[in-house]
Amino acid sequence: MSYVYIVLATLMFSFVGTLVKVASPMVPASAITFSRFFFGCLFLLVLCLVTRKKPRFVFRNKWIWIAVAAKCVNYFCENIALHKGVSFGNIVVYPVQAIALCFFSALLFKEKIGPRKIISTILCVSGILIISWNGNTPDVFVGDALPLTLLFVLSAVGAAGFVLSQKILVKTVPAVDMNLSVFSIGALIALVPMGFESSGFSEFRLASFLALVGLGVITGGAFLLVSRALEKMSLVIAGMIQNGSVLLALLWASIFWREPVTLYVLLGTVVFLLGLVFINVSPQKGIFVN
Repeated sequence: MSYVYIVLATLMFSFVGTLVKVASPMVPASAITFSRFFFGCLFLLVLCLVTRKKPRFVFRNKWIWIAVAAKCVNYFCENIALHKGVSFGNIVVYPVQAIALCFFSALLFKEKIGPRKIISTILCVSGILIISWNGNTPDVFVGDALPLTLLFVLSAVGAAGFVLSQKILVKTVPAVDMNLSVFSIGALIALVPMGFESSGFSEFRLASFLALVGLGVITGGAFLLVSRALEKMSLVIAGMIQNGSVLLALLWASIFWREPVTLYVLLGTVVFLLGLVFINVSPQKGIFVN
């Protein structure tokens, strides 16, 4: 079942960009962030009810608050960039997150950054730059593409911080309780900017509402599926399979949105996937979760 769990999680992650674009005509980016936290929390509470597990909220742990801060940066930046850009723009989160995890591990756990990780970093950065450039003139790159890329970079750094917090918290806090605590605080924080974006709301659309619920299910469910998969699956295999969500995201962008997946985008994706492969097969293996 481990392979089923990780494949389902990968499939779910690949739809994030598409669901954000479906929700965007009805609500602003801050409301999308709130919905990801709120419906994710609601999903976990329903799961607790079905499994007859008493939910427990943990607020007196500094790593919970670090995880909250990291996840808020991740979701706010990613949703703003997806709201304004293409549905597959968040594929660059994966390589940046891999780089950030390497440096965080070196800083916090004194892991060495050897030649393999340096090569991986160069490949990941090169792939990101190729995708961001996308054959455009310098003024278009600096004026349009670069700001969105920087938002995705910040999102990836937040995602990396959340992963590190998870790795530390999982030793003492069950995954459901940890995510419930993080998502509930995150939802409250997301309410603040949402209150200043009243003009960003439009008439109710069923498709947009279902997309918001779907994003919450992904938030609440995919992380649990990954945790279940890792109980009997190596980090290397899980990481390799999860990277497949990048290719699926490009496929959905082409099928559903007719967005131009150019040769530059494909080339950049191949380059940074090679970088991710280098990191995944290194002695200090990592897994990158959206």
